[in-house]
Amino acid sequence: MGIFRQLLYYRARLFVYPGAFFPNDNNNDDSGLRIDSQTVLDHVLADPTRNQKPIAIFGQSLGGAVAIDLTSRNDDKVGRNECTTSSSDNAAQIAALIVENTFTSIPDIMKNWGLIGHFSFLCSEKWWSATRMARMSARIPVLLLSATEDTIIPPSQMERLRHIANERGRKPSKKTPLVPEEDRGQVRLELLEKCGHNTSLDHPKYWHFVEEFVKSSLKHWDATNQSFADSK
Repeated sequence: MGIFRQLLYYRARLFVYPGAFFPNDNNNDDSGLRIDSQTVLDHVLADPTRNQKPIAIFGQSLGGAVAIDLTSRNDDKVGRNECTTSSSDNAAQIAALIVENTFTSIPDIMKNWGLIGHFSFLCSEKWWSATRMARMSARIPVLLLSATEDTIIPPSQMERLRHIANERGRKPSKKTPLVPEEDRGQVRLELLEKCGHNTSLDHPKYWHFVEEFVKSSLKHWDATNQSFADSK
């Protein structure tokens, strides 16, 4: 993930979930991943060398579901989207979410697996990303990177997540208060043409999409000087 540093002047903290390389790892479950991801975020927030720096949470495939879940559970750590007026007011806050080729839920994926899909309700791991996206603060800018030839996760699920992200904060409820239009974070869905689930990085504009989104979402953050620019 050094590309973040090279192209965008951002530092990355890579979190590889248990079981990614050793499938028999018993910690690779919903509750374990939620605890681990929260631990990583808390570590970054508490790191004195990272204070006054916005945080962009990035996840791919299952990691995208973890990223959505983590962001939705930390609404109190979301920075205001309007004018990032001073570093002291925006110290170590979640400022953006980026997900690539993720799903609305694991049962939704299984429904496309023919006969097996009829037994999707038996799946022990759910990852209700659609529900958690709907509960996420509307102030969070969201970028969705969707491979058009993904045969593992139907691109229609990314489109569904885009729709849900756009609807956040438009109808007030106990969990999602109404958010004024000027305070809403942007939502982008970028299609990665002729790319599959594991070949999205081959798209020539992949990092261009990420760079444009990050710079527009964090436009008051001067990453090269590691400080907030004057927004007056």
